[in-house]
Amino acid sequence: LNRSDTASSGQVVTATSATAADFQAAGGKVLQYAYTEDLTSSSTTSTTLATSGTSVVLGSTLASSSAKVRIRVSFTYAVDTSRDCKFSLYDGSALLNPTGMEALAFANTNGGGGSAGKYMHFEFQDTVSSTTPKTYTLYMCSNTSAAIYIGRNDNDGLQVPTIMIAEELAV
Repeated sequence: LNRSDTASSGQVVTATSATAADFQAAGGKVLQYAYTEDLTSSSTTSTTLATSGTSVVLGSTLASSSAKVRIRVSFTYAVDTSRDCKFSLYDGSALLNPTGMEALAFANTNGGGGSAGKYMHFEFQDTVSSTTPKTYTLYMCSNTSAAIYIGRNDNDGLQVPTIMIAEELAV
């Protein structure tokens, strides 16, 4: 895809001469983006949301105080025993769950014993009201005190957790 080309809905494209600033997202033009890969595995036995240690910072300042921030989170997880677990995001110390929701993503690891590595992906859109930099961190917990692991597959190998964020101009 070159800068002057267009793509159809659902078409898979490869950019050859375009940059991130050339693309427009559903919410408007992408103003800036950040991406992180966490090369470590983390775990918790907490029954309340606890940090996974995976976080990403968007900009030294945001480009607009009326922008939207789209956050995409992908990771593998495992739980020591068959239990429910929850995943959420924090912006600094502020929990980003919608009103009335305990978490942004839930998983049930039904079956006997521990769960094999499972894949999780979720997205969230945050609304900003200032140009202060944003730090988004993935949090997790299990409904019991069973250990939950982020970035681990069923062979105890590392599966890299990622967070990608893009500041989009509100339209």
